[in-house]
Amino acid sequence: MHKALNICLYLGGEEIAKCDGITLEFYSTTTARKFFFQNVRFNKKVNVSFRDKLSVKIFCFTKYKSKRFPLYEFDLLLLDFDDELRWANGLINNNYDEEYKQGIINVFNQWGKNQKIDWFTLPLDTISKSDYISACFYYSSLSTNIVAKDIYILDVANAKEYRDILYLCAEEFFGDRGYMGHSFHSFADCVLEIGQKLENKKIIIKNCKNLVIKDDYFFLQDVMNEFLKYGVSFFMEE
Repeated sequence: MHKALNICLYLGGEEIAKCDGITLEFYSTTTARKFFFQNVRFNKKVNVSFRDKLSVKIFCFTKYKSKRFPLYEFDLLLLDFDDELRWANGLINNNYDEEYKQGIINVFNQWGKNQKIDWFTLPLDTISKSDYISACFYYSSLSTNIVAKDIYILDVANAKEYRDILYLCAEEFFGDRGYMGHSFHSFADCVLEIGQKLENKKIIIKNCKNLVIKDDYFFLQDVMNEFLKYGVSFFMEE
């Protein structure tokens, strides 16, 4: 197991503890939310009180060795909690750019256990695929270093939606956890970053005879046209 997340807890601006995992209770009948913290380690003995403001800062580790990327930061006005802060219930105050998304945290938790996520088992047209792509962006960012080879293979046998094509491109050009956009426009930005390295490269598209991208029928052709701008040649294998 390798570390995927760095989670720090603060009271009064002072770091009081670190933990290895965080889970948001998925259902609540009130505007308060309950978080569970895994393997909490206190820096020193502290007294936590009702209506204290617990600040949570979450970082992910990226592919660039020890570099951390800030994921989320929010405050929790404590209404109830465990003495060891294994859980805390309270009112969330988020004055920062990103809303907390448990799905993205779950992806990093699986990576931290060295578990590869099977993309094609994720449900179609759900937030699960968006969360996975977001996690890849935080982990890999926009990369300029592609997997070095002359021929790249996209097997579209299981592709059903446009995000499947983005995933296949990311895996083939950047490897596991690679990122190649959430949409066609962000895909085009990624291709622009590597454009100079694409000249004279070949892409073989396999099992394309019965391909239907139901949410964008022409998406694969748009992707091919974007690559063609940079001197890539295509070969189709039905």
